[in-house]
Amino acid sequence: MATRTKSPSGKRPGAARRGSKKSTVITVDFTGVEAGGGMPTPDGTYIGTITSVEKEVSQAGNEMLVVRWKTNIGSTVFDRFVLVPQSLWVLRTALNCLGFDTEDAEYTFDYEDMVDQSCGIEIQNEEYEEKDQPRVTGYLPSDVAEG
Repeated sequence: MATRTKSPSGKRPGAARRGSKKSTVITVDFTGVEAGGGMPTPDGTYIGTITSVEKEVSQAGNEMLVVRWKTNIGSTVFDRFVLVPQSLWVLRTALNCLGFDTEDAEYTFDYEDMVDQSCGIEIQNEEYEEKDQPRVTGYLPSDVAEG
């Protein structure tokens, strides 16, 4: 576990301030806490790495995969793949860009194998509750996105 010996200001943590009677030093445990969740992601193309995939049920009652992407600028973006016939083309496109060799038939895979895989993702922001929310609108192979 890494321990920082100096704060960004250059002062030693816990160094008493003159005239200060209470300590301003705290200890927090960032184990398992991912940074970048509140970081804005401007419209554009990024390299995204999947950090988690969960199987959930949509409000309409359909099974879906909820994916958390970490972009090459450090931001976090969420994505959803609804597992209904008319939407499977989106999942298939993403899987192909991630390097999965999907077949033109019934296809079985472990969705946890998507974790730590990367590809290009196209981001467009949409206004939601008066804030921009990044939305994944397309997928590209990594080499195309980097070019």
